Amino acid sequence: MRLGPIDFIALEFPGNRFKGEILPDLLELVDKEIIRVIDLVIITKVQGQVTVRELNELDPAHIEVFNPLKAEVNQMITWADIDTIADQLADNSTAGLLLIENL
Repeated sequence: MRLGPIDFIALEFPGNRFKGEILPDLLELVDKEIIRVIDLVIITKVQGQVTVRELNELDPAHIEVFNPLKAEVNQMITWADIDTIADQLADNSTAGLLLIENL
């Protein structure tokens, strides 16, 4: 399968306060087939401790929030990508890592 062009996006949410404000805009891009979410990873850093979760590892309530994005979980976001973002992530913050295909 041929993909591309592909962009890697990291969105930081200070204070671990992800309220979902960006989801309607992302959903609009997905619905209009402007982008396709190829992979999605959530990183949380609390008191220096980093937790990494793929979309399918989130609790059911969060999975339901992200379901409309039709995000795939294919592990294309590498541990090197995750480590790079985690190192730069402010303490007590959450980051959403997205790999998107521009359609």
